[in-house]
Amino acid sequence: MTNPLQPLIKTIADGGHLPRPDMEQCFDIILEGDASPVQMAAFVTALKLRGETPDDIAAGASILRRRAVTITAPDGAMDVVGTGGDGIGTWNISSATAFVLAG
Repeated sequence: MTNPLQPLIKTIADGGHLPRPDMEQCFDIILEGDASPVQMAAFVTALKLRGETPDDIAAGASILRRRAVTITAPDGAMDVVGTGGDGIGTWNISSATAFVLAG
């Protein structure tokens, strides 16, 4: 059975907008590993060329949140990692922290 990603990509590439359930299906197919590298490239390229909408981003975020794994950190654990790439040349403290903690 073929996945339905191809016609959804075509809709986006033609400048169309997908209903949220269809956009969520695109992200699900990709995250499930059922999309080829070419399909993934076509999907993000079509989005970029058409222009991403807040609804597109919300659909992707919804699927990522739905698939997120909740972890329980032990007492005393610290989160020292940010997203990086602030664009103003700050130093990546999480890398330095890893070196310090490694001894």
